[in-house]
Amino acid sequence: MVLVFGYSDLYEKLGIGQEEFKKNPKISRKVFSSLGSYSDLWIGGNGNPTYRFSPNPVYSNWKSLVIHTDGYGNIASHGIILWE
Repeated sequence: MVLVFGYSDLYEKLGIGQEEFKKNPKISRKVFSSLGSYSDLWIGGNGNPTYRFSPNPVYSNWKSLVIHTDGYGNIASHGIILWE
């Protein structure tokens, strides 16, 4: 798995510019509405949920997209699963 913290190509592909991302750390609602329904959800050891989108709705040549959230529903990081 490759993890990314902060702004990346993912947000650009979802129509969220870098300035909008900087001004609004609670951008998760827009991200989740753009991605659609998640295929799996699990709770980490810290009690925070991780959402899996498979098939990957943004990067079709990679297996899955994962979104890690903090305890307040904000996106902490996101990543891709290249293959399984």
